[in-house]
Amino acid sequence: MSPQEPNSDRPPETSPDLPEVPEFKPSNPPPLKRVEGARDNRNIGLAASIGAAMIGPVVLGLIIGLWLDHHFHTNWISLVGLVLGIIVGFIQLYEITIKLSKDD
Repeated sequence: MSPQEPNSDRPPETSPDLPEVPEFKPSNPPPLKRVEGARDNRNIGLAASIGAAMIGPVVLGLIIGLWLDHHFHTNWISLVGLVLGIIVGFIQLYEITIKLSKDD
C-alpha cells in the first residue's frame, strides 16, 4: 500500500451523506382495547379444561396408590389414592365453575 492511498480497513470518521439519527423518546402506549368475544373465548377454554381437571387427579391418585400398594405389599392404598384424586378433581371443578361465573 502506498502512502497516498487511504487506509481501506478503517471507515471514514464522518460521513456527510448519512442523516443524523433522531433522539428516541419513549411515550406511553395507548390503553389496550377490549377485544370483542375475548371473554367468550376465555370461557370456552375454561369449560374445555373441565375434563382434564376431573380425570387428571383421579388417574394420578390411582397410579400413585397402585405403585404404593405394590411397594408396600398392600391392597388398600390405591383406594385411598382414588378417593383423594376424586376429591381433588371436584375441588378443581368447583374452582373452574367459580371462574366461569365471575363477571369481569
